[in-house]
Amino acid sequence: MARKNKTGLKPAALKSATKSASTRPSEERVRSRAYEIYTERRHSGVYGHATDDWIAAERQLQARDKKAQDSAVVAAAFMWAEYR
Repeated sequence: MARKNKTGLKPAALKSATKSASTRPSEERVRSRAYEIYTERRHSGVYGHATDDWIAAERQLQARDKKAQDSAVVAAAFMWAEYR
């Protein structure tokens, strides 16, 4: 029987569930979100820089992806617990 960690998942299941946690958002997603930030800022009359928008977009997308990944790990743990 495969060894389990404290989440209750087998190592292979945990690895697949956390695989994309370390990946960065695609350039297309970052570009799109940076443009959204730019248009929101422009409509509110606030000046800024494209680099700041890009960095903010990357951080926001990474936070969203991490939150979604954490939810996926929890869901996988519950599914595995019910399976056992």
